[in-house]
Amino acid sequence: MRYNKIIIFILTLFLVSNVLVISCLGEDKKSEAENSKAVTKKPTVTKEAVPVSSEHNAQEPFQKQKILDLQKWENNLNSEAKRLDVLKSDIDKRIEENNKILAQINAGIKFINDANTVRFQNLVSVYEAMKPVDAAKSLSELDINILVSLFSAMKVPKAAKILSVMEPAKAGKIVTNMTGIMKNIPKQ
Repeated sequence: MRYNKIIIFILTLFLVSNVLVISCLGEDKKSEAENSKAVTKKPTVTKEAVPVSSEHNAQEPFQKQKILDLQKWENNLNSEAKRLDVLKSDIDKRIEENNKILAQINAGIKFINDANTVRFQNLVSVYEAMKPVDAAKSLSELDINILVSLFSAMKVPKAAKILSVMEPAKAGKIVTNMTGIMKNIPKQ
C-alpha cells in the first residue's frame, strides 16, 4: 500500500514536470511565431524592439537550463521508480516465502496436535481397559488437571467404576473440577 502511494506521488511529479517542459516549449514556439511575424513585417529598429530581443535571449538559456533540470529530475524519478519496483518485487517474494514457511509450521503444529490427541485417546483407552481398582491406584498419583482431562474423555460407565473405588477426597476434587469445566461449556 505504501509503495502504491510512493509510485502515485512519483507519477504525479513526472506529469507536473512534463507540463512545465511543455509550457516552456510552448513559450519558445510563441516567441518563434512572434519573431517570424516580426520578420515578415518591415524591419524597423526602435528602442522597444531591442529590449524584447535581448530579454528573449536572456530568458532562453534560463529556459534551456530549466528544461535540462526537469529532464534530469524526470530521469531521477524514473530510476527511483524502477528501484522501488525492484524492492516491491523483492518484498512480495519474501512475503510469499514467509507464507510458505508459515503454512509448514501450521502443518507441523497440526501434526503434533493430532499425534497428541491420538496418544491421549490411547491413554484413556488403557485406563478404561484396566480393572477399576488398579486404574484408581495408578491415577491417584497424577495431577488433578490431568485426571480431569482423562475422566472427561472416558466413557461414563468406566469413569464411574474407577471413581467409585478411588479415595473419596480425590474423587471429590475430580468431580468438582469436572463440574467447573462443564459450567464453561455452552449449552446447545
